[in-house]
Amino acid sequence: MEKTVMADLEVGTCGRHDKVIGALKEGTGTMAVLKDGQERLEKKLDAMAEKQTTYMLQLDRMDRVLQNGLVDEVKKLSQKFDISTEYYERRLQKLEGFKWFMDFATGFRDKSFAYILYLAVAGGLVLTFMHFGSNIIKNIIK
Repeated sequence: MEKTVMADLEVGTCGRHDKVIGALKEGTGTMAVLKDGQERLEKKLDAMAEKQTTYMLQLDRMDRVLQNGLVDEVKKLSQKFDISTEYYERRLQKLEGFKWFMDFATGFRDKSFAYILYLAVAGGLVLTFMHFGSNIIKNIIK
């Protein structure tokens, strides 16, 4: 009996099943539309996944370039700092070789006012002696 019902469905001779066969045929069309829509969605999703992967690769490459650039800049700055440190260390060593002169010059600067006063007093005594000295010597010799 199943074979005759199936045969009737395929041929469409059974009146009771005409509506069912129409619905099935309509459903197959709907299924085809849904399957076509599903395929289009899958293609779009595949394209989106490809773009996402491309963007991620580009972002990763940009991150590596940025990191490498920063590392290179830090290395360059470190080298410049080392060079300048060595330069100033050599200069300090040279200056320490002249420490005796710097100590003398600093001491002279600190005591220069006192030295000027000493020179003024000594010069005044010399001038006083020169001016009055001949009279004093003449008086002493007499």
